[in-house]
Amino acid sequence: MLDFIKSIRIAFALLFVLLSGPAIGRCQSSVATLSTDVFFWNIELDVEADSGFLIGKVETHFYATEPEAFLAFDLSNALTTDSVLLNGNSVSFAHLPGNELRIFAALAAGNSYTATIYYRGTPVQGAGLGGFYAGKRQGIPEVWTLSQPFAASDWWPTKNTLSDKADSLRMEFHCDSALRVAAPGTLQHSSPGYSVWMHSYPIPAYLVAFSLTNYDTLSLHVRACTDSIPFAAYTFPEGSQPPQLQAKAVQAGLDLYCDWLGPYPYANEKYGHAQFSRGGGMEHPTFSFMGGFGLELTLHELVHQWVGNMVTCGSWAHIWLNEGFATYLSGMGIEQIQPEQWLNWKQSQRQAVWSEPHDGAVFVRDSLVVQRIFSSRLSYKKAALVLHQLRLWLGDSVFKAGLKQYLNSPELKWGFARTEDFQRAMESASGKPLQDFFNGWIYAEGVPELQIQVQVSSAQSVAIHIEQLSNQADERATPSWVSLSFRGIGKEQRLEFMLNSTVFDTLIDCSFLPLDCRLDPEANMLALAELSFKPLELPGGILFPNPGIEPVLVCQEAPESIRLCDAGGRFVKALHGFACGQTLPFGLNLDPGIYWIECKVNGVEFRYKFVRAQH
Repeated sequence: MLDFIKSIRIAFALLFVLLSGPAIGRCQSSVATLSTDVFFWNIELDVEADSGFLIGKVETHFYATEPEAFLAFDLSNALTTDSVLLNGNSVSFAHLPGNELRIFAALAAGNSYTATIYYRGTPVQGAGLGGFYAGKRQGIPEVWTLSQPFAASDWWPTKNTLSDKADSLRMEFHCDSALRVAAPGTLQHSSPGYSVWMHSYPIPAYLVAFSLTNYDTLSLHVRACTDSIPFAAYTFPEGSQPPQLQAKAVQAGLDLYCDWLGPYPYANEKYGHAQFSRGGGMEHPTFSFMGGFGLELTLHELVHQWVGNMVTCGSWAHIWLNEGFATYLSGMGIEQIQPEQWLNWKQSQRQAVWSEPHDGAVFVRDSLVVQRIFSSRLSYKKAALVLHQLRLWLGDSVFKAGLKQYLNSPELKWGFARTEDFQRAMESASGKPLQDFFNGWIYAEGVPELQIQVQVSSAQSVAIHIEQLSNQADERATPSWVSLSFRGIGKEQRLEFMLNSTVFDTLIDCSFLPLDCRLDPEANMLALAELSFKPLELPGGILFPNPGIEPVLVCQEAPESIRLCDAGGRFVKALHGFACGQTLPFGLNLDPGIYWIECKVNGVEFRYKFVRAQH
């Protein structure tokens, strides 16, 4: 009779669920109960590597922050739930359409709970950026997970959210004795076919991961700031970059990022590489999964341990805080380690952004579309160059101080951040208001356009006029880095500044006569720009320097003849066949004093006073 009554209650509960729809406050990427504060995950998996079939037990230890009539987890409908315990007691549950595992047990605010879920099945493969993978490499089984952004629930019951991190994680694996497992944290127990990993730092669901195959393993050591930590290399037996070379690249990155960002976040555990059969990489805490071992990829995944793992974007709309930062900071590694590649790196990033200059903001407005979240052009490359502009504007010392303030803020460290948090840190470090910068470069579509007019107004002054076509809807100026290079005979002078207005005029002094102007020779500008250069109008020509010893004839059209006369107008010397820009060879025997230079251009004579200096 009791079983019958229980069945009736479950049936009515299911009917209510199907009719009521999603609960208020839940996003489409997750149907899990949001009012839970997870402090520990214990995941135990029996992995059949040939097929990917899993038999799993997951314990979620959490506090209820609000009273709830039931508890829900995200779990793929491709998996089967066998039973559920709450605080050790069997409870009723239903696996509903929409990948929701609903547990019919009320929660009281402030109480702690342990939900234990027993499940099994073969996960759906290929979701998101990879999801769950089970396949073979040269006939050898290989299984790995890459859960970013919403695929964690494809292989274990969890919360697909960016609002909660477990304080620690334990993962236990049973598999074929010929295979080894890589996972976050430290290896606590290991025997053929069995391993236990423990991770004692906060971690969100999408970074929980494992990789399993016939790894060769080697443990080295690297210096992480002031600590010596293990570097674990899990590589394919058939060949990869030698672990010693991997460790060398990691060491170079650690030296840079410890200086710019602060101490390595996981110094009490390790850092390592686990090779997997996928392009690119994934920055799982303490153990990056690597599809290759190039320098830029190595640096990108390493620096994610700070940006993305320690401080995680609080919404996929703000993914640039993970990926844009990692892209730029890996670029800074190229700048330091391979400086000859730095210009090419910047040009490559910028060319991708400029391929569609009027389209796309860094900020992700539709954060449910995986392809848009992880847009290489916007979330990675444009975001990286936005950070480069900010660094140029603020200077290295202020930019570094802002990065450290952002990453080590008690409110953000080991938690979640949004764009406004980073903006506040940079404003605090610099003392500058940055709203226009963030509005124009993070939230607005496309890039601004600049029309730059440069006119040489005298032998040693240049007039500059700039107009900006803003990319902001209200047409406010988007602060944009400007870089101009003025060149004369054997000389160069740079002008670099942040343009903060839609119309800008200035007159600058130059220590020489500019003969041309180059736009952005070091590829530091992100705004599209057109440059027009107007040289000094020189009817007949001009001598430079004056006073001087053997001046250069600066002209627009070569003279037919040149005569040198003394101060009284008496002929001294004639010169023929000289082109514009050539030095006039008056010789060392010419006495210092005042002379006259007579030039004939197209039949018209020009006369210039020249002062011969001491030599």
